[in-house]
Amino acid sequence: MSNTDQTINVLVSHALDFSDEQHSIVRLINLHQPNRQTQTITQWVTLKRSVKIDCVTGDKTYGRWSTDYWDEYEVPTFNGYTPSQSTVEETPVSSDMTDQVVDIYYTQNDK
Repeated sequence: MSNTDQTINVLVSHALDFSDEQHSIVRLINLHQPNRQTQTITQWVTLKRSVKIDCVTGDKTYGRWSTDYWDEYEVPTFNGYTPSQSTVEETPVSSDMTDQVVDIYYTQNDK
């Protein structure tokens, strides 16, 4: 038997796992109605991105976040009152945004 060092090449392929991440962002529209009740309209958007995980090293590679929109909201009217805004605009939503709150107040019209 020989006591010389030998080089052995081993081919290792990394196992990869694929998954998705989700991130939800909400816009709350609070309607402060003339009867002193508050109605809240909730608009959710869920953004997604892909994640590739190297099962050998644990390293993760992230894809780009998707984008979406909060729909335009037509503010209801009440006889004798004017809302602080008539619509809440359609708004593009991206992953760097945070939850939003929009407050709508009603002012009594002059008689």
